[in-house]
Amino acid sequence: MFENLGKIENVITSIFTQISLNKLSNFHDLNVLAENVFMYVLNDCFDYHLQNANILNNVPNQVGFDLIDTKNKIIIQVTSSDTIEKYSETIKKVKNVHGLEGFNLKFFILKASANKHPGSRKIYNLSSPIIFDKDHDILDGNWLFVQFASHLDRILLIEKHLELLFNGNLSYEMICSLLNFSETICDYPLPEHYLPRKFALKSNRSEAFDVLFDSESNEYSLDKILIEEVTRNDLRKFVIFSTAQNGKTTELHRLYNIFSKDDDKGVQFVEASSYCQSRHGKFFNILPCRLEENQYILLDGIDELNDQDRNSLIDELREFLNKNSKIKVVVTCRSNYNNGRMLSDFTQLEMLPLSYDEIVSYIKGRLGNHTTSFIKYIEQHQNISELLDVPFYLSSVVDYFGEKHQVPQTQEEILDYVFAKSLKVKEKEGDTINYLEYGAKELFAEIALTMQFSEKQVLSGQELYEYLKLPKEKISDLTLYTIFKKDSFKDVYSFIHNGFKEHFVAKFLKNLSCQEILKIVCYANGDIPIIKKNWYNVLVLAISYMDEPGKKNQMIEWLLKNDVKVLQNIDSTSISMMVKQSVLKGILGEYRIEQIYPDDFYKIAKFIACLCNTKNNAEFLLEEYRNVHKVNPYLALLATCVSMMDFSSPSVGILLSDFKNVVFDKINELGNNDDQETYSLYVPFYSSYLNTEEDIDRLIILDIMSKDHHIIQTAFQLIANLNQADKYVEYIIAQERYLQNYSLESTTHIVHRHDFYKCLGKVYGKNELKRLWEFLPVLFDEEKADHNQDHLLEPIQKMLCNSKAYADDEVFCQIVIDSWIQIAKDHDYISLRDTIVEIYKAFRNFCIENVLKPDFISLINEIRGVEDTQQEIRLLQILKIKLSLLGVETDLKECIDVLQPDSINDFGIATWLTNNYDGAWNLLHYDLVHKKFPKRRFYHPNEMKLREEKSMALLLDYAQFKETVLYIVNQYAPKARKDLYAKVKECEENKWDSYVGSFMSLSYNYETQEYGLQEIKNNIEDQCLYELFVLDQLANHGIKLLTGKQKNCLKIMLEHVLPKIKNNRTGQRYLSLALDYEITLDKDVQEICLKYASVRDNRWEHAYSHRPFIDYAVQELGKERADQRIISLIKNPKGLDICDFLELSKYAINAHLSEVYSYILEFIKHDDDGYSGNTIDLYLKSELDGKEQIMAIFQDIPDKHKAYILKLLMYYSKDDMQWVKDTLDQFKNTLLKYDKKTYLECQASLGNQEALEEILKCMTENKYYFGNVFTAIRFCNYTIDSLPVFDKLLDLSFTMDSSFWTSSIIDGMKGMVGTSSDNLEKVIKVLGSKITDERTWLNKTIDSIKYSYYEAVDSHMTIEMAAEKVCEMKKCSNSLYI
Repeated sequence: MFENLGKIENVITSIFTQISLNKLSNFHDLNVLAENVFMYVLNDCFDYHLQNANILNNVPNQVGFDLIDTKNKIIIQVTSSDTIEKYSETIKKVKNVHGLEGFNLKFFILKASANKHPGSRKIYNLSSPIIFDKDHDILDGNWLFVQFASHLDRILLIEKHLELLFNGNLSYEMICSLLNFSETICDYPLPEHYLPRKFALKSNRSEAFDVLFDSESNEYSLDKILIEEVTRNDLRKFVIFSTAQNGKTTELHRLYNIFSKDDDKGVQFVEASSYCQSRHGKFFNILPCRLEENQYILLDGIDELNDQDRNSLIDELREFLNKNSKIKVVVTCRSNYNNGRMLSDFTQLEMLPLSYDEIVSYIKGRLGNHTTSFIKYIEQHQNISELLDVPFYLSSVVDYFGEKHQVPQTQEEILDYVFAKSLKVKEKEGDTINYLEYGAKELFAEIALTMQFSEKQVLSGQELYEYLKLPKEKISDLTLYTIFKKDSFKDVYSFIHNGFKEHFVAKFLKNLSCQEILKIVCYANGDIPIIKKNWYNVLVLAISYMDEPGKKNQMIEWLLKNDVKVLQNIDSTSISMMVKQSVLKGILGEYRIEQIYPDDFYKIAKFIACLCNTKNNAEFLLEEYRNVHKVNPYLALLATCVSMMDFSSPSVGILLSDFKNVVFDKINELGNNDDQETYSLYVPFYSSYLNTEEDIDRLIILDIMSKDHHIIQTAFQLIANLNQADKYVEYIIAQERYLQNYSLESTTHIVHRHDFYKCLGKVYGKNELKRLWEFLPVLFDEEKADHNQDHLLEPIQKMLCNSKAYADDEVFCQIVIDSWIQIAKDHDYISLRDTIVEIYKAFRNFCIENVLKPDFISLINEIRGVEDTQQEIRLLQILKIKLSLLGVETDLKECIDVLQPDSINDFGIATWLTNNYDGAWNLLHYDLVHKKFPKRRFYHPNEMKLREEKSMALLLDYAQFKETVLYIVNQYAPKARKDLYAKVKECEENKWDSYVGSFMSLSYNYETQEYGLQEIKNNIEDQCLYELFVLDQLANHGIKLLTGKQKNCLKIMLEHVLPKIKNNRTGQRYLSLALDYEITLDKDVQEICLKYASVRDNRWEHAYSHRPFIDYAVQELGKERADQRIISLIKNPKGLDICDFLELSKYAINAHLSEVYSYILEFIKHDDDGYSGNTIDLYLKSELDGKEQIMAIFQDIPDKHKAYILKLLMYYSKDDMQWVKDTLDQFKNTLLKYDKKTYLECQASLGNQEALEEILKCMTENKYYFGNVFTAIRFCNYTIDSLPVFDKLLDLSFTMDSSFWTSSIIDGMKGMVGTSSDNLEKVIKVLGSKITDERTWLNKTIDSIKYSYYEAVDSHMTIEMAAEKVCEMKKCSNSLYI
């Protein structure tokens, strides 16, 4: 305890020291650091509720104080200045801040000893409006250290909070680094030979193999996929489920390092294992989230907690995210803990296995010239090769080979090797210690077992000393071995990799009897014959390590009978051929019955494929495949296993033709199916053994037609992989039209054309290329607009490259040119602008390099001689395209030169000589044509843009606009609109302007259809009317591009007009212009415009989109001035728009402007339209006594909104529902009359049987009685007696269009189980009766409910209990490690 106290005092002293030495480069950092440090310290010491005032009030610098506790009425100024002026100025400022009446002002001086100036008369006590006692309210370091001594029970909590604030490092170096912007010290070190990982979104469909085999799936690094999904889909909750030792923590460390260097992002790395050491309910509240817009929390390893703590942590996380709606979170967890329901509302990210190319690249980088011999060794040891897609094992095996020049035979040998290496003391630590004397193996085994029994990944030094009885010097010596580490910043110890902990535990288990093992690894001390999830990996390791065949087989037999899926993780080379067959049959038997997609689909399929390295097992898999007659999850699993099988050995290779026959038979049998995805039928073709020309021929002759057309995609895949596109070019062309997106079960499925495009780029023969060039324009049809035409660039570039071989053939080259002519002349490519320009450049480069330039003058002369209009247009198109493909600037000039300036036909020819894909060409063309035909009207290439700029300049120049209006009226005196346009357009087109026309329309008489010319003159003389007109035009026509001068004109207009506006809607429209054009209005105008608090800008792409005007105004005006105006508006709301009042109320609640709360509550009481729901929610969340205040006015709330408000109150009354229950009873008739649905929803959350039966009745009459399919009632607190009603509700939910109701009902049933085995049986019986071919997923749900029950009845060990158990085992055994 005193060690912790000393550490905290050192941290605080370090801050004081840094400040006194003037080492701080930025005082903002001082404020942020010191405010946060002392906020946590004081909160923990005295149970204060201090918050950062800047964040709370949403201002950059709160005047007069830094921290505020609204419950205890305390405000604190944190400062390094202890001058008389500082004290007196602060007191003066705070006295004038509204809403602080009765608050106690304190100073915390950032020094060990503060100068309190006891004799000064300028520092005086106050009792009103604020309280200040100069003798007791000036605090410093010495005062704080005295407080620590009297609050020793809080020291550990203070240390924990400060560790999180300082990224875990309570040290002088960390203080210096934070104050001096050091970035490297905060980085997490990555492994020396780090392997970057790729991620993809987990498929929304059940086919988990989609992401593994889909060549079009988007694969990104973790940081890229997060940014992509956050930006594009506004997602913010992510979870990564992955297997042990797969690098989850490393990836989060890398993500932290990247985001921590991004000034626009805030990031916190949090180890879930530290949850056990925190005060529950406060774990996330201590995170400093100043950058809420882009704050990421990385929560690592929730599987490292026991079930109770894990569920508690998840509940806290959900509540934290609900209150902080913009914070993003990434959670990691071992996949065997994924029950399909935990974090089901999080977006799952798939950590893709290392590819073969990535593995080989890594090996080459490490072993260089020895790579070939290494791979040769690996091929001889399949059990080792199976491990190489896990980075930990890959690096360990490479290390082993580099040292011993041979490959380890087993997983145990790998870990033994790494452990043996670790027993060498780090050179920097001193002399080597004899590890046999030291007994390191025994100590590590003891620590590993204690961690495993207590479900912890770390142990503190205090726990090692107190519970494991390790002397402090021995604890220190443990860190001399590289497999064990002491956290750099905390007094906690752990293995550098979880695999080592499991290795030591497995070493211990393997020497126990089967009964002893099962008593340890099964639930309820072996009474429930199911393996605990946190013992899966350890158990299969132990079985792999066992030397006694009898015991090993006995354990496997037990697992085959009771919990076969545990065996999916066993080292297949550690078991005999006979046992392999039993394991294969057992595992496949389970999946055949359950019909579910495993979470570790790829890994399990690979394991099964490895088991099939004998003829008997391969034959068994073949027979299973042959006997599946439905497209289902089991077929998908078997197909994936086939794709991963190794047919190189003679005993298995002899069956290859049989496997191929079954694959084709299945396609024939099940391929004609428009009701299901048939993708799994074609997965075997990802095997290199089903990748021959014969396979292509067999595939394309099958008479299969299904809307998903996977057979065609597979054929294209094989053709591309085998470079057989020339042979099958006619098939490729004929089948392309079937690659269409399709709908299935209300979902649109995107059909990827990746392999089709690869085929295009792999055609090399002359005649075959001709066919493709003739076919290519078809791909640009408008009907194919959704087919990713932008992906055509690469195959076209490859086709052009392949066509160079035939450049001496003029006919061939003309076919290439004709292909482009057809593409360019028939289609408009606005949506493909960038891509089509690149395609054009590719064609042009080909033509420039390989095609003779035509005689453009002859083409012009030919056009001159044509009389048929259609023929003329066709030739003009050809001239235009050939000139753009083969011409240069001199050719354009020559073409224009031969044209006659007085010929209307030649002018027509000249207008055709533009280039749709070259802006510079068109500018030159405009100059040449304008010069050649000066009397002809010819538009500039940027005509629209120039007109817009000219028009906007005229609109925002009053003098010029007025002159133009008067000129048109006086010169042409137009009567009707047609008359106006015709006269001006005909005589002086440059005088015509649409804004001028709109202004004149203000004086247009729609009855006589004539302009009031005198009225127009009068209007233009009225500058106020002109300004209103300008503002209306800008507000009605979207955001324009304005110059700085024009923005200043607009600013003047707004400041002139806005204070005079009486109509709210008009004022809101005009104010939005200031936001749209980022104009900072005069502060007086801003203060007036606070009555339009809810106005937002229209720039959707802007970083500040959705920010209301009130945010800008408070920032500009300062909190004090803004608060006064806001208080006045809320107290006198007459004339305010409802949206503006609500926005003002939101600000007032967030800023704790308590003097207006009564006005807000009064509004709530009379809110007949129900606008105040969000305001009430915010009030409940922000005010400590908010719940009591809303309860007090509940009776006065309009009857039709009572149910909804009651639902909100329920959320904030989790610990005490009695008031809610009483109120539901008291107002039952009223609630049923006005909002029966919400009333029933509230009662369902309380477990009310009568309400449950009424819900069933209502949904029986109308299954969508409670609204759309995306909402569902939450059923809680129901007993097993309600199961029959849930049974009927579940049947109803299966007929609905989404799974929301089904999930909610099942959650309610799950809650009935508790710790009753009878209840478990009853719930499982009901769920089991619902399983059909379409609902096999219920098997997984039943498993989840079973495991929740097992966890509930199982006893969990504390660290002390675990240490005692290990001590007992140590007494009964000669050694814990053998």
